[in-house]
Amino acid sequence: EKGIKEKNLNLVKDAKKIHEEALNGECWDWLDYYNYANMDLALGNFKDAINKYNKALKINQKDARTWKNLAQCYYEIGKNKKAFSCLDQALIINPELIEAILTKAAMLRDVKKAPLNAVELYDQAMNIATQTGFDMNSIFYQKSLSFFQADKNLDAISTIQDGLIYFPGDFYLTNLKLSILAQRWSTDTTLAEMAIQDFSQQLEKYPDDIEAKKILAEIFLKNNDTKKFEDTIKLCLEQY
Repeated sequence: EKGIKEKNLNLVKDAKKIHEEALNGECWDWLDYYNYANMDLALGNFKDAINKYNKALKINQKDARTWKNLAQCYYEIGKNKKAFSCLDQALIINPELIEAILTKAAMLRDVKKAPLNAVELYDQAMNIATQTGFDMNSIFYQKSLSFFQADKNLDAISTIQDGLIYFPGDFYLTNLKLSILAQRWSTDTTLAEMAIQDFSQQLEKYPDDIEAKKILAEIFLKNNDTKKFEDTIKLCLEQY
């Protein structure tokens, strides 16, 4: 388990070998199959993991995490229909299994191209996370990304800002916000104003950020703010 959490594959390989030696000639129960499958999943042996998860489910069909992990394996080998089926089964058993909710949300967005359906599941996951102490950092990020993919740019920015209240200065949320503003500032005056503010702050922290200068120059040019445009271009040229 330590190796899986830390993504230490050598530790996982050692644990797998110990597991095999300890149970050599013994009758495996569902938890033995489950733990062994988890190691294969971590090592990328998805077909072997599927085999072991299915053996675990023959003994115990009521473990939601087994179904959830089996779904992950099917997703990794491109069998998305089976993956969705396994996730649905996991959530029938445990409707509040947050890992299954998050996996299904990501698949709805990335596989079925239904980002707003994914947002609904991320909201559900957030409600569970606030009650259980589950780390919400990634949920804010993924929900924001889903809004962005649905062209709900203001909703995406709003979600990021909510996340930054919980996680001030978070690298991933901050970078996603800058990325959205860089790509979409021209579509909305509110986004353009945000972009000026955020990229100006970016330059205060990183004066040599040439991309921030270029974006600001483009905004000032579109806004017919000649002085700021010329000043920003001058800063760009001074770097070369």
